[in-house]
Amino acid sequence: MKNWSSRKWTKGLLMVVPVMIVVAALCIFAAMPKSNAITLEGSVEISTNSCFAQTSGTVTEVMVQAGQQVKAGDVLAVMDDSGLQNQVQQLEATLVMKNAKLNQLKKMPDAAPVIAARKAAQHTAQIYQEKLTAARRSLEEVEAEYNKQQQLYDAGAIAQQQLKQYQQSVETASTAVAVAESELAAAQNTVNTYASPEQDADAVDAALADIHLTELQIEQLEQSKDDYTVKALTDGVVISSDVAQGVTVVQGQRLFDVSNQDDKQFVFYLPVEYADEIGFGSKVDIYRLNAAEPIGTADVCYMDWKAVYTPDDYESGANKNKKSIKVKALIDSAEPLGVGETLVTRIEKEKAE
Repeated sequence: MKNWSSRKWTKGLLMVVPVMIVVAALCIFAAMPKSNAITLEGSVEISTNSCFAQTSGTVTEVMVQAGQQVKAGDVLAVMDDSGLQNQVQQLEATLVMKNAKLNQLKKMPDAAPVIAARKAAQHTAQIYQEKLTAARRSLEEVEAEYNKQQQLYDAGAIAQQQLKQYQQSVETASTAVAVAESELAAAQNTVNTYASPEQDADAVDAALADIHLTELQIEQLEQSKDDYTVKALTDGVVISSDVAQGVTVVQGQRLFDVSNQDDKQFVFYLPVEYADEIGFGSKVDIYRLNAAEPIGTADVCYMDWKAVYTPDDYESGANKNKKSIKVKALIDSAEPLGVGETLVTRIEKEKAE
């Protein structure tokens, strides 16, 4: 009886243990972090740099044609900068005149004699001012008297000869006022010829500031001369040229495309739900098809935020029939890679749902 009970207990234990193991395994699996990593296929493409017009104008010379090898900094096209040159010449001529004026201001006489002459001129002007004030007062008086006599004449109380005498008095007083005004104006002009030392200093400072502004304008125009020369941004081959001599272009217009055979990019389509996992400058590992180890990295340099359905050539299980964004990443790998070769990258969400 005892042996039977022992066998029964052993048999029950053998049945429970596997169940416990399965339950424990399920618990461990449930506790493990879920991976939301996706595998995306992409292709190797040549990096292309577009050269744009930096200003509007007429193209005077095209230096290259499609298929031509160029180096970074090579001149691809030249635009007419005659208008710019005319502006510079006009400003340079203005600058010469402004410097001449500054030199005249700096050659003004010493302060002491100028102050004495200015005070004397101011005293003379004050005398003429008083003279003018008196002349105007006298004119007002004779005009008032003339008006009274005019009324008497109209009433027949006085003769015309008497009225003419008062009229002559008005004319004489008017002439005296005009003379006094002329004398005062001349005296004030004399005062103005003797600027105070403070005025001299202010005039010099103003002239210097004006010269500095003109020099700055010339400098800015000189710097903009480079905008009239279209240069290659990188070594490579000109793969397209959309400009010709005599054509007028506008600022921002694409003129040339230059490809760099040594500068390759990994292009792939990223599902929009993973768009927050990478950004400009992010590094992604790149693999050959069916390889376990990466062959290098690629730095994200372009993301087209306009989502589209993944093109057939870039479809994989993770992005097929999904809205995706186009991503370009500059490849950093010692492995030889052919244009059009398929590579793989893996993108993982940091937080699992």
